Amino acid sequence: GRDAGFVADASPQGAFGQTARELPSTEARKTVMLQRIQSTLTRCDVERALDSLGFGGRYESVYVPMHRGSGLSMRYAFVTFFSAADAAVCIDMCTGRPFPGAESHDLLCNAEYARHQGPAPVSRRGVRRRGSGLQPAKNKA
Repeated sequence: GRDAGFVADASPQGAFGQTARELPSTEARKTVMLQRIQSTLTRCDVERALDSLGFGGRYESVYVPMHRGSGLSMRYAFVTFFSAADAAVCIDMCTGRPFPGAESHDLLCNAEYARHQGPAPVSRRGVRRRGSGLQPAKNKA
């Protein structure tokens, strides 16, 4: 059954290939997935880019999955904001534009609500992963 407070999101295809996903209500969505970012961007680079967009001090954590062999990012990042309003503004500001710090302006970012909400990555089995590389944001308030 469905949990109260969840609504179906009919985005064409999410990070894990689903065609329809259940997400918390809009008021509870604070984690954004930034897709199609430069593979050379690190967590610190993403934090600097968010700060340049005016989000300094307004996000709780940034997670950038990295390829183990190459050390390059998987070209996406998760950002958990303190407020749902900031998450919505980030989606509007980043979608369809080059992400700040991108070397190419041909690579347009796609931002959407993350399937899993919250600062810690969760495996497909619903178990929090150890050693995920998640670091709290180093906001300079």
